[in-house]
Amino acid sequence: MITLRESLNEYLEMRRGLGYKLSRACSELMQFIQFMEDQRATHIDTDLSLEWTQLTRKFNRLCGQLDSALCAVSQNIGQQSITLVKFRPY
Repeated sequence: MITLRESLNEYLEMRRGLGYKLSRACSELMQFIQFMEDQRATHIDTDLSLEWTQLTRKFNRLCGQLDSALCAVSQNIGQQSITLVKFRPY
């Protein structure tokens, strides 16, 4: 049986073969597959897909709030604004 990661690698190889760069999409798909593997999923499941989507949205919203707070603090102390790299939980 082919694993989710193997399926993803085949998909990315095919898309790259067609000329797509997929740098951001590749990263997000890898995070999704890692989440699915952590849940011990052997196939893509709607419930787990929705759970992952909700987790990443909550995480990005928190990062946005933190980014806004840090920018406000840096303006108050006279420094240039701070750029944060947004990480996903998976």
